[in-house]
Amino acid sequence: MNKLIIVAAASISALLVGCADMKITQSGPVPDTRIQNPETALAERVRDQLASMNQRQIKVAVKGTEVTLSGDVEDGQQLAKIAMAVQKLPTVTAVIPDLNPKK
Repeated sequence: MNKLIIVAAASISALLVGCADMKITQSGPVPDTRIQNPETALAERVRDQLASMNQRQIKVAVKGTEVTLSGDVEDGQQLAKIAMAVQKLPTVTAVIPDLNPKK
């Protein structure tokens, strides 16, 4: 009986570890590609940061650990604030601000 419990616990553990990179949908588990692709994960973190700054209109492109931001901003001060906030995110090594100040 104890061996059966240990085997069942080991099987459940293996299943949970295997599902670490999965997300559950109505049609069942599917791979979570954000976890598997570092560039996609970084782009998502940058978009979250921009959203928290109410800057959802800015486009984000990631190549490796370099982030390119493009779009329009109010002024140079806002451009600098956005670029510095993104630069502080983990794994970002460079921010390329292709942002156009309106003023």
